[in-house]
Amino acid sequence: ILLGYGSTDIQAVVQASMKQHAVVLENAAGIQSVSCTDTGMTISFEDAASIDSAASAWPSSDFLAVTYSPETGCNTPDERGFHRVSSITFDNEKLTAVAVSTKSALDKESNDAVIAFDSAAAPAKRDLTASFNADLSGTIVNQTNLKINLDQAAIESQLRIQGQFGFNFLKFKPSQATIDVGFSGATNVNMSASVQGAYSTSVFNYTPFSASVSAFSIPGILDVGPVAQFSVGVEFGVSGELDAALAVRSEIPESSVHLDLLNSDSSSSSGWEPTSSVSSDVDAQVSLQINPFVDLVLAVGVKVFQNAIDLTAGFEAKPQVINAFSAGLDFAYTSESGVTFTKPDGVTCPNGAWFASTFNMNVDGYVGSLYRKTLLNVNAPIFTSQCW
Repeated sequence: ILLGYGSTDIQAVVQASMKQHAVVLENAAGIQSVSCTDTGMTISFEDAASIDSAASAWPSSDFLAVTYSPETGCNTPDERGFHRVSSITFDNEKLTAVAVSTKSALDKESNDAVIAFDSAAAPAKRDLTASFNADLSGTIVNQTNLKINLDQAAIESQLRIQGQFGFNFLKFKPSQATIDVGFSGATNVNMSASVQGAYSTSVFNYTPFSASVSAFSIPGILDVGPVAQFSVGVEFGVSGELDAALAVRSEIPESSVHLDLLNSDSSSSSGWEPTSSVSSDVDAQVSLQINPFVDLVLAVGVKVFQNAIDLTAGFEAKPQVINAFSAGLDFAYTSESGVTFTKPDGVTCPNGAWFASTFNMNVDGYVGSLYRKTLLNVNAPIFTSQCW
């Protein structure tokens, strides 16, 4: 059987292989009403042709009736009712059928089932989507001799979440469990720093923004609760006093992450090809490292078929622009990314001063405590080492 679920915003489809013949009443023509008790159901038909068609097509005993009539005791709102019918009697004069039945559930009546929510064109299949536009401006560090401020930190992004989960009830084990995440976004960061003294490289960050993609629930079948969290920060080190300003824009077009919750080797990513630009204004010739970053974490909690599958999965993408300004002094450039710079080859820079800039990003996928895997590493030079 094929069952559609959802609202105008989010929809899903359940495809189930049943243990016995099933009649989905909402798909049967000519049914006027259905009412249910714990021991039976009564079905009213619109005309003689409708009841004759049902009497000839439906089994006379031992089948499953699937209802969608919350106002008449057959099921709760937005949930199908599953009724195991032992016998049914048709009354052509009253245009009714009376069944002896007991209430059951999908997991008890299925051999296996697959549930999918995605962005296919069919009306029964939709996706979870969310657009985030956030102003993350603020102060990262405010110490006596060190101030780092985000004069502008804007994020524009869009997420799309799709998934497919299958469960074999006979073997009582999942047969498939995948999540696909689509992402596109752009960041604009204008950062300023004022320093009175030398600082070794440290990481400063804060988490000013989090948002939930609309949760989606089919009672007893599927619960999806996604949360997206953005943080912004900087790796910073300097050899002396200065005032500096840095402007960075990075854009990541349509990109995706595929997470296989059962097999890490099948997880993958595609896209994630950034375009970046950097401009700077440094008022003193000192050695400086100022590496702004944005950290995006998307976590998806999934419970399927009354917790038969209960996992948290997600991915983390950390785009970072790494900048080095060297005044030719003994200054150690260190970054959590592992990126290092060397002075320009074959060139003698005035006063030994040079700079370099690159875009670096890791995309990591994870499934609870089962595994964490780096799906992609991008290192795209913005400025190769050149004289300052």
